[in-house]
Amino acid sequence: MIYLDLIQNLALLVALSVVSAFIDRRWPRHTRAGALLQGVVFGAAAVVGMLRPLDMGGGLIFDGRSVMLSLCALFFGPLAAAVAGLMTLICRISMGGVGLIMGILTTLSSMTIGLVFFYRCKPLLTPPSTMLLYAMGLAVHAAVAALMFTLPGDLAWNTFKNLALPILLLFPLATLLAGKILSDHLSMLQSASALSESEERYKLLFEASLDGVLLTAPNGRIFSANPALCRLLGRSEEEIIALGRGGVVDREDPRLAEALAERDRTGKFAGELTMIHKEGTKIPVEITTAVFKDRFGQARTSMIIRDITRRLQEEEPLKKLQALLAETQRLSKIGGWECDLTTGLSRWTEEVYKIYGISPDAQLSAEDAMDFYAPEDRPVIAAAFRRLLETGESYNLNLKFNNASGEPLRVRTSGQAEWKDGKIVRVFGHIMDITERARMEDALRESEELFRNLFMRHEAVKLILDPETGDIIDANNAAEKFYGWSREQLLTMKIFDINTLTQAEIRKALQTVKDQKRTRFQFRHRRADGAIRDVEIFSSRIDVKGKPLLHSIITDISERKAAEIRMLQINEELEQKVQQRTAELTRTIAQLEETNRVFVGRELKMAELKKRIEELEKSGKS
Repeated sequence: MIYLDLIQNLALLVALSVVSAFIDRRWPRHTRAGALLQGVVFGAAAVVGMLRPLDMGGGLIFDGRSVMLSLCALFFGPLAAAVAGLMTLICRISMGGVGLIMGILTTLSSMTIGLVFFYRCKPLLTPPSTMLLYAMGLAVHAAVAALMFTLPGDLAWNTFKNLALPILLLFPLATLLAGKILSDHLSMLQSASALSESEERYKLLFEASLDGVLLTAPNGRIFSANPALCRLLGRSEEEIIALGRGGVVDREDPRLAEALAERDRTGKFAGELTMIHKEGTKIPVEITTAVFKDRFGQARTSMIIRDITRRLQEEEPLKKLQALLAETQRLSKIGGWECDLTTGLSRWTEEVYKIYGISPDAQLSAEDAMDFYAPEDRPVIAAAFRRLLETGESYNLNLKFNNASGEPLRVRTSGQAEWKDGKIVRVFGHIMDITERARMEDALRESEELFRNLFMRHEAVKLILDPETGDIIDANNAAEKFYGWSREQLLTMKIFDINTLTQAEIRKALQTVKDQKRTRFQFRHRRADGAIRDVEIFSSRIDVKGKPLLHSIITDISERKAAEIRMLQINEELEQKVQQRTAELTRTIAQLEETNRVFVGRELKMAELKKRIEELEKSGKS
């Protein structure tokens, strides 16, 4: 009889679970109104159960309120539990009797345990499982059995002995059964909500997408087109559906047949095609399409279409830049390489393959690539690459190299590491064919060595000067010997330390040579031993790396200068003697002229006398 009364009470509970589900569909539980209604419904069901209880006499009753209150708290939260609990407490207090204390505590414990499971298990996120419902039923009714000992005297033990086992057997099962109905209903609501949200998201994606979207059949029939595609093609959805694939896709595009074949073969395709605008203009697009089955098992295709007209226009300068870069690499004979350490994939630019002399289809490991270096340089590049992988240490090396045809080359190769989260994820670098440059550098080095030898070993004293500062930039061996300072000492000195003129006079002379207005000078230079030597300088401007320098050749003219002075002295002495002799000759000439004048006068007088005598003789004869 006890079991029959309990079963009848629990049947009401199960029926009420169906009513609760009905209400929940119209007034969702997450709303205040929904929670209040559920509390009223569960409270009313508890009250009805209390009015038709298992009556043990003397005000001691047992009913399904513990199941109702715990499930109300578990599935509908604290507000619904508080309403149902309040209605139950009012009813139980009004009934009174020896079981009043136990009834009040049973109501409160059932609500509390239900709320604990509500907050711990979060049924609104994940519907409660069968085991969880049964565990909660056991917990609630174990508490009910324990509360039987709040009854007075022997009544507590007799009640526990008669009812504890039926309650622990039936009420957790009733909790499970009613809870399963509520849980299944909650799962159904969540599935319906998820489906509705999914459909809404799909609709939003479909309608608001900036890319065109088509839903079609593999045979080309179109079922729907979104607004973006309608704008792209300048047509309404009805027009697009009526035209089908053949009316909106350029059938003359040679890529179309290949794209359809790939989709038939693999079930998907991604690539570029051409579509036709309503006005007849062709629109380059990027299409992603895939085949799927709808809920009826029919094959359908989705197509996402993006207008790439602007992208192609923007890519045109980039393509030109890439072509320019490729041409630059070709002319400079420089190529790049990279290796992704996370994937193990390597990539070379076209010029790297040309330097190696192999086809771009060839696949080489790092070890194979290093075999192209000359045997004496392989350990160098291998060690550098290993340090790059292990520590990220970069390298930049000039090495000997042999391409696939055996032609000897000189290359400059470099490597760097890319770090991410404290790890090397990528290494990259370049390789450059510097064979011609190396040859020119070798020739230049030989030329420099030749001219260096000509400068250093020349017997003439030579200095290289900075006309701005007066620094001695270089000095040859003859300069060391002439001046008495070592080359190292000379290179720390200035021309002002050697030339006896003032700095202002020397700077003026340096500027004169720099301006190429004059190249020949005579100065007096100081030597390490303090001696002053007369020198003649031939200086010319040379430009080294854009900087003007003076190349000076110094000739010691001290002996020549002394000889010139001696010659001047001799010339002066000779001039004095010539002057003396000239004076003597002048006096002699004067004397001679006087003597000659006396003799001439006498001769004239004798001629006159002779003429007179002759005249007298002639007159006497007559």
